[in-house]
Amino acid sequence: MKPTGHRIYWDRYKYLFTALVSYKSSCLLNHGRKCMEMREKNKNMKRLLAAFDFDNTIIEGNSDIVVKNLLPDEELTEDVRCLYKSDGWTAYMRRIFQLLHGSNFSPSDILSAVRNVPFTPGMKELLKWLHEVNGETIIISDSNSVFINDYLQNSSLDKCVTKVFTNPAVFNDSACLEIEMYHYQDWCKLSTKNLCKGHILEAYIQERSKENVDFPFVVYVGDGANDFCPSLRLNEQDITCPRVGYTLEKKIMNAKENDPGSVKASVVPWTNGNDIIDALKQRLNGSV
Repeated sequence: MKPTGHRIYWDRYKYLFTALVSYKSSCLLNHGRKCMEMREKNKNMKRLLAAFDFDNTIIEGNSDIVVKNLLPDEELTEDVRCLYKSDGWTAYMRRIFQLLHGSNFSPSDILSAVRNVPFTPGMKELLKWLHEVNGETIIISDSNSVFINDYLQNSSLDKCVTKVFTNPAVFNDSACLEIEMYHYQDWCKLSTKNLCKGHILEAYIQERSKENVDFPFVVYVGDGANDFCPSLRLNEQDITCPRVGYTLEKKIMNAKENDPGSVKASVVPWTNGNDIIDALKQRLNGSV
């Protein structure tokens, strides 16, 4: 029996309806996939990378010097003082920690001294703001892991910092603080043998890129001579922030005068963490 006209019409309707549903389902599936890809991309897209020194930058003082000053002057003999010149700062501080232990200073005495160093004005606000705007923050410091991690945790800012690069340290079973060099380097004449900050910064950016995390620009915040190397490794879209009146600012000014092409990044001097917030707000808003 041949199909009637109504049956033919109904079969065609079912075919068209099935095709339309299949097409819409395919569109929704593709749209969902694209949305997931976009969410994943946005999750990996940081608005900037901020790299900080610790002493005289995040905190208003030098954590090593504060702890060294716990010792009476008679403990700091000439052979101890000469360690810095002969073997470097890390070896000097290793000896300082041994002397503190021998003088019955406890871990809590040492950590309390560091915790009592105040934040540099505006720095706590800057770290919190960077976290709020989806920035990624790292610290590269010639202090040590015990001091920095304890300070951040005690200030409830550890979640604002993604990673800390510094000399590894630990209180041993006898409660003496032991410290080692972060690495041994002989390739950078601008840096100490235990810490090339520029190398660490570049390696971190490359590592994050392999993890599909890229940064539109990098900001480096520091004060001292060992912050000069990473400042020179920044590109035109980046920003270096030297603290006003400190060694890094003088080195950058001399470099720009004597070798203008050596400093490619924009230079934003600062006296307060809020100066940096203002500059970064302008950059993120597209006005700088």
